[in-house]
This record gives sequence, C-alpha cells and structure tokens, in this order.
Amino acid sequence: MLTKMLHEYSDDEIIREHRRRFSVCENKNYLHSSRLVKEYLKIHFHKLERDREHFLCIYLDGGNNIITVETLFTGSLTTSAVYPREVIKAILKHESSSVIFAHNHPSGSITPSGADRAVTKKLKIACESIDVDVLDHLIYGKDEFFSFADHKLI
Repeated sequence: MLTKMLHEYSDDEIIREHRRRFSVCENKNYLHSSRLVKEYLKIHFHKLERDREHFLCIYLDGGNNIITVETLFTGSLTTSAVYPREVIKAILKHESSSVIFAHNHPSGSITPSGADRAVTKKLKIACESIDVDVLDHLIYGKDEFFSFADHKLI
C-alpha cells in the first residue's frame, strides 16, 4: 500500500519529519554543522512567498539546541529592512545564547550584497554587546545557500 502523497501532509507534519531526519541528535533539535542548518532552513523558506525577502532567525541555547525559528522581517522583491534593536529584543525574549540569521534572495542569487555584509556586521556587533554569539548568516537562493561562516565572513 502506498503512503500518503506529500501534498496530503500538513506543513507541521512535514517540518516534524524533516527535523526528525536531518537535525535531531539525542532527541533534541541540535544543529552542529552548516549542512544541517541549510537542510533545516530549506523547509522554512519553501513555505514563504518567493517574491519577497524574508529575514529569519534561529535562536539557540548554550548547547546549540534550537529554541525556535521565526521570521523577523518581510520586505519587497529586492530588500528587507532589518532593525538590530528588534533583533536584540527577540533574542532576549527567547533567552538565546547564540543565533543564526538567514534571508532569501528572490532573484535566486546567493551572492551577498554590500547591504547584506553591512547588516551582518551591525548585527554581530549588537549581539556581541549582549554576549550572544552569531554563528552564521545564510542567504538562500534557488535551492542553494551562501554561508558567511563557511566563507570566513563572520
């Protein structure tokens, strides 16, 4: 007998199964490599509108266990305003000790812009001021990611 077709599953069921397969370690949502982060985020970006930029944050505890992931800002086709003050408020609300930022480029390009580099620098400085580590900032394109950490830019 055939199992349910993919479109018969809810988004929550798909996310739970994805986490079970790709990012669960010792029954916790544990991210220990950029590959796992990319796989974890791919499911989140597939749920979002592809014609707008979305800025997400993964909040992690001291053991790199996922507290939660949320979309903090949604912009237009080519830009999303990111406000460090609001990012810091969200980090404190979730009592996170480290974070991973990610956003998409609707154009499909994964090359970081000057604005991407500038906001990453601002966010890193803001997070350092409250003793929160920025582990990475990823840019999602057409099923590809650019990792600031993998390219030694963070």
